[in-house]
Amino acid sequence: MVLAEKLKKARKLLGETQAVAGTNSGVAQRDISYLEAGKKKYLPTEYILYLQKKGFDLNTVFDETKELATIEKNDGEEVRVLKKKIEEQEEFIRLQKDAIALRERKLNDLETRLIVSGKAKMV
Repeated sequence: MVLAEKLKKARKLLGETQAVAGTNSGVAQRDISYLEAGKKKYLPTEYILYLQKKGFDLNTVFDETKELATIEKNDGEEVRVLKKKIEEQEEFIRLQKDAIALRERKLNDLETRLIVSGKAKMV
């Protein structure tokens, strides 16, 4: 499959018209039309980035021997790992707050004892 056919197939897989794809990618609808018709040879960088962000494997877009494919994403696992890191950070912050509160209580107790012992010496 040639590049022009792959570009058209990719857009249709996204369920977008040329106008919508143009708006989303920053490439004029006319240029998308020319690309898909094979009349324009150079693919704008903006459109390449757009296809990549939409999950298309660029190796399959540009290699005529390969069928157009998307990159499989394991967002669930990535989200799970990030949530675990957040929980660990929240636990660390909680422990730090507890340590600060304990230190403040000890300082207040020490200050109170010093004041009381100072008053006792004055009497």
